[in-house]
Amino acid sequence: MEVELREAMAQRDKLESEAEAITSELESPGPDGAPPATVKGPLVDREGFPRADMDVYRARQLRHRLACIQTDHKAAMKRIEELLPLVLAPDRHPQERSEPPTTLPPPPPPPPPPFAKISAVRSGSPAWRGGLRAGDLLLKYGEATALDQLKSWTLQHVNEPIPTLVLRAGTRVSLLVTPQTWEGDGLLGCHFAPPPIAAAAAA
Repeated sequence: MEVELREAMAQRDKLESEAEAITSELESPGPDGAPPATVKGPLVDREGFPRADMDVYRARQLRHRLACIQTDHKAAMKRIEELLPLVLAPDRHPQERSEPPTTLPPPPPPPPPPFAKISAVRSGSPAWRGGLRAGDLLLKYGEATALDQLKSWTLQHVNEPIPTLVLRAGTRVSLLVTPQTWEGDGLLGCHFAPPPIAAAAAA
């Protein structure tokens, strides 16, 4: 199941990179200063003929591929959403007992309060692709339990999905965040800050 999740996430990343490249080409001027085709701009002139100031055939090809990527990306994201809770769920293997237990086990301890806040996330960064958003309160990041442990834990797990739990608008959200190099700064592309005292107390 973890392998299938990794494959779905890799497909998502590949599709996002290809979509970014296509969008960049469509939005860039053509040879000799020709106007960009853009993602949704008209490809015919006022009389209904293909525009002569751009490569209409190439633009149609790119737009068609971009539409296919968007469809495949939705399918990949849906699969990730289906697999992620299953991968993060704790394993439970009930043991057979010859006699019923006489006492109930103690309830599990409550989750720890938030120890960091996501103050900013760069669009397209590893943190963004993993699902982190500005304003999230960090409840779990691998085995890191303090703000000053986040950097070292990230450096020790480059290119490895890190089970992450955040508090978002009062709801706990499970994520997999993979630190890795990208075109921006750092391995995550987000900024951590101390959590608000009120939010930490409420959790």
